[in-house]
Amino acid sequence: MKNKSKISFKRSIIQIDICLIVVIAVFIGLYFMLSSNASKKYNNAIQLYSDISGFYDYIEKANFSFKSYLYTENVDDIEKYKQSIKRARNKLNIVKDGIDEEYQWRIDLLNNMVESYQNAATDTKNASPTDYQIKYNEFLKQYSLLEKTSITYYEYLTDDIKTQQEEIHDYEKKLFIMLAMIMILGIVWLILFSIITIKSFTKPLYQILNNIKLIKRGEYDLSDISNTSIEMENLCIALDDMAQHVQKNIENEKEKAALKHQLLEKENENLKKDELLALSELKMLQNQINPHFLFNTLNMIYKTAYRENATDTGAMVDKTAMLLRYALDKANKTSDLYSEIESVENYIYIQEKRFHQRINFVLNVEDNLPNIQVPGLLIQPLIENAVKHGLKMLLKMVKLLLIFKKLMKVL
Repeated sequence: MKNKSKISFKRSIIQIDICLIVVIAVFIGLYFMLSSNASKKYNNAIQLYSDISGFYDYIEKANFSFKSYLYTENVDDIEKYKQSIKRARNKLNIVKDGIDEEYQWRIDLLNNMVESYQNAATDTKNASPTDYQIKYNEFLKQYSLLEKTSITYYEYLTDDIKTQQEEIHDYEKKLFIMLAMIMILGIVWLILFSIITIKSFTKPLYQILNNIKLIKRGEYDLSDISNTSIEMENLCIALDDMAQHVQKNIENEKEKAALKHQLLEKENENLKKDELLALSELKMLQNQINPHFLFNTLNMIYKTAYRENATDTGAMVDKTAMLLRYALDKANKTSDLYSEIESVENYIYIQEKRFHQRINFVLNVEDNLPNIQVPGLLIQPLIENAVKHGLKMLLKMVKLLLIFKKLMKVL
């Protein structure tokens, strides 16, 4: 492989990306600086329009409530009138806070007109029958004047909104131009990226793929690859090293395969020996003493002992025969509780004869225990373990208590 100082492909891409990001960020920053103020003014104009519209709505509701009061003299109507006037004034205050100072006199004018309207309403409410019509006409006049101002204010705010919209449209045009410039920059970046990729990555990659095909065919003498980036140079070196390692590994695998073949032959021989040994053990087990013969022999010893008046010996032989028969019948099988207890009694009898006075078994079985199904030879190993380890370190007599009873419906 050729070894020259190369430029990192990753570094080249990062440099181009940083330049592109900086240019885009500058364009976007300029746009937001230009459009933020216009957008804020436009939103403010929309909000002022909404607030002034709310003002006239509350004036209309106040006028309707006051007229209803004049006709019905319902106290609720006058209360609604006052609430509507209060909300209308609040709307005016909001508009005044949001409007330019040079136009705030218009809001003061509206406040004065609302004041005149309220005074006319109060005069109408308190008028005598002779002055009522005059005061009422004055009340209607004040409302009419107030209502007519809506056209002027709506036109003013509409013009302001249109002005802000035009500014926003101008900024949108500028944004379009900026986006077009960004797209051009993006296209230029893609062209540069494609050139760098083809020069530094694509062509050497195809040559590497050809070398991989050579490795597949078992040829490990790879051709040199011309490249212009550090990454591709490292990849070429790694591929060359891999080819050498593959060749070594193939030779090692051949040696291992030969050794494995020898080991398999030895294992087959050992398996054959193990099979013969297993068959021999099976035959030995098959040739072991027949249990039926064993029981007949024990029975004969039992009868001989009784004929010779050796009652203890006969009883021990009988218990041993019953214990052995139970063990052979119930090994790895299911038994019942009473059969298990009977087997335990036989085992206890034998152990008492064996240890004489060193151990005293006490078996306590509760009446009316259910004869449930239990695993065969479940209890005897527990007793045997207790005898084995309990008597091991003791010289005095030991008492072993066995209790079978039911607690909380559990045996």
